[in-house]
Amino acid sequence: MPMIRIPDPEQAPLVPDSTANSDTSDDDEDGHWEYKLNLFSAAASLLSLLILLMIDRAMLFKFQTWAPFTTSVRSATSVGLVRNFTSHYEEVCEITNLSIAKFDVNVSNDGKITSYLVMPLAYDVQQVPASPLLIWVLAVSAAYQTYRGRFLPLLRNEQLVNRFWSMFCIIVLHLIVHATIIGRLVELELMEKVNIAIFVISLLILCLLIIIHPFAEDYQNNTPDVGRWFEYTLTAPVQVVLVALSVWSRDRSTLYALFAAQASMMLCGVVMEECIEEIYETNEVEDPDQPSDKRKRVVRTARGTLVIAWVTFALIWYVLISQFLRQGHIDGKCDDCGSYRTDCPTLTSPTLTFQDIVNRSISTNSSGNSTVIPTCQSCPITAPDDMCKIADGKCVGRSNIPPAVSYIVFAQCFLFASFGIVQTIQYVFSSMVNSEEDREKFWYGVSIAYAVLSVTAKTTLEIAFLAMLAQMPESVVGA
Repeated sequence: MPMIRIPDPEQAPLVPDSTANSDTSDDDEDGHWEYKLNLFSAAASLLSLLILLMIDRAMLFKFQTWAPFTTSVRSATSVGLVRNFTSHYEEVCEITNLSIAKFDVNVSNDGKITSYLVMPLAYDVQQVPASPLLIWVLAVSAAYQTYRGRFLPLLRNEQLVNRFWSMFCIIVLHLIVHATIIGRLVELELMEKVNIAIFVISLLILCLLIIIHPFAEDYQNNTPDVGRWFEYTLTAPVQVVLVALSVWSRDRSTLYALFAAQASMMLCGVVMEECIEEIYETNEVEDPDQPSDKRKRVVRTARGTLVIAWVTFALIWYVLISQFLRQGHIDGKCDDCGSYRTDCPTLTSPTLTFQDIVNRSISTNSSGNSTVIPTCQSCPITAPDDMCKIADGKCVGRSNIPPAVSYIVFAQCFLFASFGIVQTIQYVFSSMVNSEEDREKFWYGVSIAYAVLSVTAKTTLEIAFLAMLAQMPESVVGA
């Protein structure tokens, strides 16, 4: 649960006491706008969640995942099938020299060498609904944003509004949204009933605990916020998994590794904030030209943590972007659309040649009207076989990567990097903060930046996901 460091009460805080007057100034000297921004973000997250729940196709869409499996063959027939797999695959692809991983294994037994051919395959294929992943991200984010926003003095001033009723209305609003989630998951039968029950109950309890915060101190937007990094630990790894699924990275081992790497990287954020706060404190009491052992240790820890965080970020997104580029190499080239014609010739068709008449049967009906050549297969551009499209006068694959996928990858990469950039800038300028007032201003500016980036990253992911579905053939309900 969110835990926070409370400033010294004898010092003048940027954020006023909860019972103070709720009027805010235009230059935001009282810090109320950060609370308002979180309330707006919570409303945006809940609205995005409701929009997702209303769209059947988005709720029903599923990604395939699998476990890696390596099969081995020894018989001459089986070996021949595996060795010819590449050429068979290239018969329907518009690319040549497609590399298929194969390994020769020789086993020696009493001087007799037996050759095996092994080849990696997908195993234990499972369908993973995309909507529960998005629901988790948006619901948890909305809960944390509500938790931070509800400390707006207007909502905590007994003279203006009863605290009990303000909390009651907030909880009821979230309960309505969660009831809608439960209803839609049960109605659409996205998962087994046991899995639905586990998912919705754990999500509901988690969100209520976040909003009520029974184990944490009050949130202040001018101090380090461990709760913010707890939020990112619960949501950012799921976002990374969604990006990986969108670029066809479906090996469950890879997905687990990406999830764990992203979650671990969030701990770097906690360590960095603690180090920065200690640097601020030493700035006020120590001579910068003669740093103490404590300051040297803190600076070393901060630098090392920052390097680890950026290296981890680079590796995560190298995996995602390289997978996206590899998929682009065979984009729409392996669905055999080139064997179809853009339009089948008829007796009156100007494209009909003498060879068409000789080699293909052409029929006319009793009224003398020409009909389509029966053996001609036109480009399937409509459902249910709408996997091709006509482009530049040719029948080409429609199973290409939707343009929205590149937006998902690069927008999320930029927004995730922005979190690191904010913390890096904060560290670079940490030696310039020499007073309590400066500390509060720096932490408040960071809180504003994180609030904007958080809601932007999550809502753009949903928008891009819906756009991706709109750009795919209607017959596609999973990938």
